[in-house]
Amino acid sequence: MFTSTCRPRFSWFAAILALSLLQGCLSSKHIIEGVQPDFAAINPSRIVAVPLFLLPNPALKVEIDKALIESDKIIAKLEKEILDSFRNQPNVNGVSFQAVRQTLGARSELIVKMEKQLKESSSLLFSTLPSDRARLSKDCVSRKSFLDFYVYCVNPISNWTDLLNQFSRKILNADSALLTVITEYSKNVAGKTNNTSIGIALMVVDTNSGKLIWGKELSSVLNNPSISSSEISVPAPDNIFNEDFWLNFPGRKIPIISTP
Repeated sequence: MFTSTCRPRFSWFAAILALSLLQGCLSSKHIIEGVQPDFAAINPSRIVAVPLFLLPNPALKVEIDKALIESDKIIAKLEKEILDSFRNQPNVNGVSFQAVRQTLGARSELIVKMEKQLKESSSLLFSTLPSDRARLSKDCVSRKSFLDFYVYCVNPISNWTDLLNQFSRKILNADSALLTVITEYSKNVAGKTNNTSIGIALMVVDTNSGKLIWGKELSSVLNNPSISSSEISVPAPDNIFNEDFWLNFPGRKIPIISTP
């Protein structure tokens, strides 16, 4: 009688232990691009375009040449390409980059604090201090993309959510923000060509909770035929910021192209 009752209990215990070990070995759930499941049926009432941030992608070994960004005027070019992508999109109620700068100031303290928080979250990942490492979740440590980094490393920080709340109050109580992050920008000269590598992450986030609503990443190489040319051209929207890129963007409709 003792034997028959003990065996099932041991079997259940062993099964539970095995399941726990298996779950511990499973890889983290990585964030998919596009609209997130919790926001599939939600269309933000107002999306505010936050001035661009610079942060090397913490999931990759990449660099950002700030001097090159300045000389190439890449921020202004990217902003124009993004805004041009939303012409004739009446269902996307947005506030432009320039309008935000006019409201907050060209070098807003709030925007500086937001970028600082992004950088602090990234620096924790490369810290060797046990106290810093202890603050990181398993999902954050095993990030595979910038979207992973945002969802698992940045969004859980209460200070980040507070900053988004402040941003919303200053800009028409907007319920969402478009974050654009240059995650890579560097030049490689080879022979008579100079190639510029560029990486960008775009995210629509809820300004109340900080949760990711929609996100997309891209990387590209800008080829310049002559090393004497200092002019870098951002790829045209039909090469990068095309309809496939903006797929499922909240409120966006696929333009109907009329035929003659």
